[in-house]
Amino acid sequence: WGDDWEGYIANFQNFVGRIDEIAAANAARALDILMFRTSIPGHKECDLHDTVYGHYREYCPRIVNGAFWHWWGELPPYNDYAIRIINEWNLLNTVKSGANIELLDPWYMTVLRPDGHLSGSDAGPSCNMSPQECMLYSLPGPVDWWNHLLLMQLKDIEIHVDSNNPLQAWRI
Repeated sequence: WGDDWEGYIANFQNFVGRIDEIAAANAARALDILMFRTSIPGHKECDLHDTVYGHYREYCPRIVNGAFWHWWGELPPYNDYAIRIINEWNLLNTVKSGANIELLDPWYMTVLRPDGHLSGSDAGPSCNMSPQECMLYSLPGPVDWWNHLLLMQLKDIEIHVDSNNPLQAWRI
């Protein structure tokens, strides 16, 4: 997606523009609904956690010297940008024909789960992952809840399509 904010914006706009090109070139694609999943958080020292955080405040101290330990803390603005562009895209598609983009946003439901990583205690003795592999998640775990979210999104899509309302990406 790019090494910086400007690169992300350019690549995301290119991604959305490509969707429009595909729909324009093939009328059958205009009725497609695309799913876009926002980026998910990693957790510092995930291998030391065997339980969930009780509150977002427990994630925040992972900030070191005013910056997040890794680039994971920089993801919310990128996700917010994607959400805004997706909303604009879907509202624009109410006046033109084109594919809609539905948002799957597991950030907040995942940020409290430092225990669900492959390098964490639930990975089991046969796991060959680095003890600091804190971006990948194991099963069962947070990914199962993303699937619940996906199923509810699919159910919502049916309601939006049946009632002919534009899809809205939003965060609570």
